[in-house]
Amino acid sequence: MALSSTSYRPPPQFALKADAKLVEIGVVVRDPRGHAVAGFTRDDFEIADEGRKREISAFSVETSAPVAPAARPSGEAAVAASSAPATVSQRYIALLFDDMSMEHGQLVAAQAAGLRFVKEGFRDGDHVALFTTSGAQNVAFTTDTSKLADAIGKLRVPGRTPGNGDCPAMTQYEAYLIANHQDLATFNVKIAEKARCLSVHVPPDVTRWSALGAIQEQVISQANAEWEQVLLASRTTLMTIANVVDLLGRMPESHTILMASSGFLSGTLERELDEVTRHAVHAGIVIDSIDAKGLYTESASAEKTSPAHPRSINNMQSIANASKEAPNDALASLAYNTGGLFFHNRNDLDAGFQELGIRPDISYLLAFIPDETPNGKYRHLKVRLKGPSHNTVQARLGYMAVQPPRAKPRPERRIDTLAVATSVVEEVPGNLTTQLVHSASGERGVMAVFHVDIQQLRFTGKAGVRQQKIILIAMLLDSGGNFVTAKEGTVTLALTEPTFNRFAADGMNFMLTLPAPPGSYRLRAVMEEAIEGKASAETLPVEVQ
Repeated sequence: MALSSTSYRPPPQFALKADAKLVEIGVVVRDPRGHAVAGFTRDDFEIADEGRKREISAFSVETSAPVAPAARPSGEAAVAASSAPATVSQRYIALLFDDMSMEHGQLVAAQAAGLRFVKEGFRDGDHVALFTTSGAQNVAFTTDTSKLADAIGKLRVPGRTPGNGDCPAMTQYEAYLIANHQDLATFNVKIAEKARCLSVHVPPDVTRWSALGAIQEQVISQANAEWEQVLLASRTTLMTIANVVDLLGRMPESHTILMASSGFLSGTLERELDEVTRHAVHAGIVIDSIDAKGLYTESASAEKTSPAHPRSINNMQSIANASKEAPNDALASLAYNTGGLFFHNRNDLDAGFQELGIRPDISYLLAFIPDETPNGKYRHLKVRLKGPSHNTVQARLGYMAVQPPRAKPRPERRIDTLAVATSVVEEVPGNLTTQLVHSASGERGVMAVFHVDIQQLRFTGKAGVRQQKIILIAMLLDSGGNFVTAKEGTVTLALTEPTFNRFAADGMNFMLTLPAPPGSYRLRAVMEEAIEGKASAETLPVEVQ
């Protein structure tokens, strides 16, 4: 029997609004010192859609605090600026801490900056929610800064599987290079290191060594295993971002994701990354990203993990810069392609949260009507100020020309449909219960207990081994029905007759634990067996104290 679990969120249901012909663009004009500049009018801006100028059909000014207008030309333009309506809209910000990528010190620095932002960066109309890629701590959209601050302060680096002590040590980036056949030099270096680990003499030119054999295969196997773990973590991160996009897209008015991360490798995941970006652009969501690693130098690297051999050191130095920048590629892509900012190579994370998260004192909303028939493709935008200026314009870089939606495809898995439903289903022999948990470190939460009567469960198999697979989902909702956190588990059963007989009388229990701060919740628990597709689902009230 084996039980594995990972974070879970319901599949994104991206809302397509093809009937909305107006393309809206939020714009901030900043002076050379980064301050928002007031006093601009519709006639000061120019929009290019795939290089073609568009007429600005709607224009408004938004303010979050009184701002002294910048030096502007006198006359009609000044009169128009003073007469422009100023409004304060609601803004929904999703704070996303990529705790799966961070080391302890990086998370502590990001926490401190996030706490300061929550305490000092709020403006009227702001609603903020907290998410983590591990799914360990989440807060629904709220204006309660004390609730957010408390949750941010409790964030911890999730437990990780310790290294297996393989020799040679292999970084994630080295595993990526070898597993994807990107760098023969790194592959050869690791072969030589592996040979030294095994006390095997290696000739100077390892590529001509006729006795590579098993050593080469061992290095490839190690790289593939490491890369599979990296891919799993990166996919989980992208899935989390996609689900935050989905949730945020349902909120009214302005949407922003403010993501603090140490970066994650996205090589070979270009399609998934592009899909998340396209849906964010489609929903009008800006993703701002902060590199939690801060400022680093090329010298800080794998010297602690690689054998002190000249060839290894030389290779480490040759890929050092690329290995540091590669995890940032996804962060930069998400930010720049959604009209956001990427804060990196700076240690002042406070400034990052302040610069990216605080609502600008003054911003502008521009809109135009495209004249082409929507074809479902991404279209590039360029917003600029007419005439010479030392100011810079911050705006999204494109939008999706949305086609009329087709019929919504049926969910691929029944269990996902049951997870978001409220009905009670009783097909799997057994029951669902809950149990409160309180760890020694002070963390609280709830445990979903899935009890299965295996005597009434159908199995397959041969040679006296009963085989079955059960998928479990435990999802925690707040009192308002908003998603808080969830896990999905997979139980693989391969029971010999003695083992089956031992558990037959009392059945088997499988548990998923969801950390959560004190409060009232609803736990949605679902399980589905693989052979007949039978499922059970129930929603249970939970009070975490």
